[in-house]
Parts: sequence; C-alpha cells; structure tokens
Amino acid sequence: YFFVSTMTLPPHQHAHPSRSSSIPTVIALLLLLSTPIPTVTSSSVSHIDSNSDDDRSSLLRFIALGDWGADLSHPHLLSNQKAVADGMASVLAQTSSSSSSPTSVTDNDSFILSVGDNFYPAGVSGSEAEITTRFQRTFERVYHHDAFHDLPWYIVAGNRDYDGNVAAQINYGRRNSSGGSIARWIFPDYFQRIVRDVVVPSDDVNRNDSGTEIRVEILAIDTMQLVDFGESFYEMEAGQRALHGKQEMNEKGMDWIEHRLRESEADYLLVAGHYPVYSADSKGPVHGLEEMLKRYQVTAYISGHVHCQEHITRDGVDYFISGTGMEISCEGEDFDQLTIGGGNGVKYLLTHRENPTGAVGGFLSFDLKMDKLVARFHGESGSVLYEAELLPRSL
Repeated sequence: YFFVSTMTLPPHQHAHPSRSSSIPTVIALLLLLSTPIPTVTSSSVSHIDSNSDDDRSSLLRFIALGDWGADLSHPHLLSNQKAVADGMASVLAQTSSSSSSPTSVTDNDSFILSVGDNFYPAGVSGSEAEITTRFQRTFERVYHHDAFHDLPWYIVAGNRDYDGNVAAQINYGRRNSSGGSIARWIFPDYFQRIVRDVVVPSDDVNRNDSGTEIRVEILAIDTMQLVDFGESFYEMEAGQRALHGKQEMNEKGMDWIEHRLRESEADYLLVAGHYPVYSADSKGPVHGLEEMLKRYQVTAYISGHVHCQEHITRDGVDYFISGTGMEISCEGEDFDQLTIGGGNGVKYLLTHRENPTGAVGGFLSFDLKMDKLVARFHGESGSVLYEAELLPRSL
C-alpha cells in the first residue's frame, strides 16, 4: 500500500516501533520563508516469500538519476537521454520479468529517484504551454516504456530548476495525481521522505514474530536551500541569486534533516539532493551536511549536478554522484585532493576523460538483498560499469 501525508516539523509521528531567476521563483521562495518546511512521507510495505535464493534475487530495486532533462536546442543530448531511458527500462524489466519469483516486490515498490536538474537549460516557466511541451518532450515521451508504467518518480530540484519556476514542477505532480493509477511525478514539496519496508517471513515455525523487516529510508532534500553562497559554490546563476542570503530557509532545512536523521531506525538510511557533498570535479560541499551524515550513520548520500559518475567514501559514509542522465562531460580535475588514504577517497570515477567504455550517459541502481544493499553504476545501455556493496547500519 501507499500513503502520502503532509505534516509539519516536530512533534514527530514515529512510524517504526521495531528495529530489524524569474519573478515566480522569488515569490515562491518568499512564501517558503513564511511557513514551516513541510515533509511528505511516501511509504509502502512488501511481503516477501523467504523460500528463495536471496543472493541472486532483489527484494527491492530503485534507480537514481540526475541531470537528465535535455536542452531541446541540442538534439544529441536528447538522443543521449533517450538512450539512457532505454537502459533504465531494461534494468527495471529484469525486476518485472521475475514477478513470479518468490522474492519479487509488489507492484509499484520499485521507483525512480531524480536528484535534480530536471529541465535544461533553465527549468520551466509557469506558462501552461511551456509546461506541457517540456514535460511531454523530455519526460513523458522519453520514459514511455512498459517498465516505467505507473512507476513513481520522486523529485528534488536542482540549480537549473531554480532558474525557472520550481512551483510549476510541484503543481504538475499535484494536477496529475487524480485517478486510479499512481501518478508518476511525485513532487509534493521541496523536502520529502520515502520509506520502503520489506517483510521476509521466517521459515522457523517455532517463531511467533512476523519475520524479518528491512527498512530503506530516503530523505530527498532541496540543497538549493542549504547552500552558503559566500563560500560553497562558484555559480551565481539567476535562481541562486534569488536564494542568496536566505539564512532562515537554510536553518529550517537543516533542522528538518537533522530531526529526521535522529529519529530514523532504518536499516539503510540514505539522503539525496542535487548538490554533492564531495566531488572530484570542483563542486561541493554543502557545508554542515557532511558532519550530520557521519553523526547519524547515514548509509549513503546520492547527488547529481556533476555530469559524471562517482563513488567516494569518507568517514564511513558512501557518496554517489549520478549526474549522467543525458551526458558525461566533467573532467575530474580534483581527483587527487580526494584520494586521502585510510579507506577514504575515490573508489570509482567515470568522466569525459576517463571513459574506457565510451559511454554517453548512464544511471545508478540499488538492489536490496537480505544482508546488503548493492549499488551499481550503469552505462546508457544498462550494462554494469561498477558495483559496490553497502551494509546495514549498526544502531
């Protein structure tokens, strides 16, 4: 089942008792400052048959994709985006094709996590004509495969989206949420919480409990509201200028994140936003976030913004950058600064210069197993370029 509920900041309703550049943009930001940052929770539960080979089967699969909404003035980028969509569909179809398997998740438990820059070059305006054109040409018609049917896309905004009207993207999801099917575009607010619980019944008839529950929790955050422009990033684009100096917004966002991290008892706790915390391409960090991720034993931080694929480890946290939804264009010039030894540093890097497979784009997938979460970077065809295993949190 799914439920979506809107609530404000504390008090927290605990739901897991057991462990196992435009004027419209500025107006929207001013409205945000006048109200508490809300959180929207999307949740589902899957019941899994335990009589299966869990080493080969996926209990849950989701894809993280960033920087994908191609600029229509560059046809080759749209072509790349479509190729990546084909690869995503092939990977998702592997889950769908095993629907008769005892370990298959229920319908709609798989999902897409978009980590921002959904529409290049400058988001979407509030005009109905542009919204219809852009959503049709670089979303609906690109991700049209059967594997995407009714599959939720959880959205966060990137800097390119803030150059347009982010509220128009939020409203697109709201106006498409009616009817019997699940709306694909899930963007109810600037911050949202995504929860997936997988229950694997025990095969021990002497046990009285319902089995093993594995929880995956993702906090999808708006990093545009967290950036300190005095020292963090070199960009000062129109949408970012609109955010400059909004200290109150920054504090509300950080408070929401810390509250959710502190309360989480998830086996795998992930945070996803557009801007990276660490990157081999001179972009990052979101100051103040890295210490919080370490303190609350976050499994991984997922981002985009940099048009490459990266896996970096730092102080027990895994950092993944999946910014290749339509191209691979970064150079990785800061690689040496991140190779610091002691188990920390760059584990994988795919850039424009270091691209032995000749990939033109790609994405990041996650497969939940009984004892681990497997992260895989893919090329545009769906081929696996890199794999890493993430272990459950020790709480």
